[in-house]
Amino acid sequence: MRQGQRWIGWGLLALGLAWLYAAPLLASEGLSRQQLLEMRAIWQGKRTTKQVLERYGDLAEERLRPRFEQAGLAYPPERISLLALKEEKRMELWAWHQGAWRHIHDYPILGASGHAGPKLRQGDKQVPEGVYRVLYLNPNSNYHLSMKLNYPNQADRQRAKREGRANLGGDIFIHGSEYSVGCLAIGNPAIQELYVLAARTGVKNIETIIAPYDFRRHKPLKRHDDPDWVDDLYVQLSMRLQEFPRGQGQRQVADSQAAEQHPADVLGEYAN
Repeated sequence: MRQGQRWIGWGLLALGLAWLYAAPLLASEGLSRQQLLEMRAIWQGKRTTKQVLERYGDLAEERLRPRFEQAGLAYPPERISLLALKEEKRMELWAWHQGAWRHIHDYPILGASGHAGPKLRQGDKQVPEGVYRVLYLNPNSNYHLSMKLNYPNQADRQRAKREGRANLGGDIFIHGSEYSVGCLAIGNPAIQELYVLAARTGVKNIETIIAPYDFRRHKPLKRHDDPDWVDDLYVQLSMRLQEFPRGQGQRQVADSQAAEQHPADVLGEYAN
């Protein structure tokens, strides 16, 4: 019994020393003290990103490299963007090349709770909507692997302050598995690819745009019970999505809007 307790004690000491070593490095990446404390609560295992790359890197890059070659891009890219479209249940991977974004691949979103509309508070089970950064990679996620987004960002906090909202929630991740509440689950093979790609590219060179649906195909409309500022948010997201044209295979916003069925026609919960 004493020997077992001794091993547990040494294990806890090792985890503590690992955290003391990692915290300054993470702080140098621009993480706040609160974010570091949140990360400490989530980071329960012992696996490192280096070990993840050793285990999954080759297999993931066997799938990634041909896609970049087909798009005429070097691997790894300088910058990437992830477009998460909630209604379409699709996450698009884009890479920056010679002044423009190039489409690389689509991943199905297998799990995401809630409906169209932004996240407003802890426990509403909503996936946030906006433009977010990846704060860090978590090699010890309960959902295989994960990437932490910086929700609530500055815009989220400013809107909440104006409305007197507190307790906005947090811990929003892109992760593996097929189930999620408030996050984006894309399955284990997909998160292995994006995790490896993020590690090679650098988290500072990644942005994630989360929209209720594809504004390149449909005009922005908010739900009748959404705050007034959602109109402006959706206009901003619509403008950002225009930077990512899908080409002839996907009709753009212009004249095709009148001919297509809008998600609002299906859900029936949007303002006119």
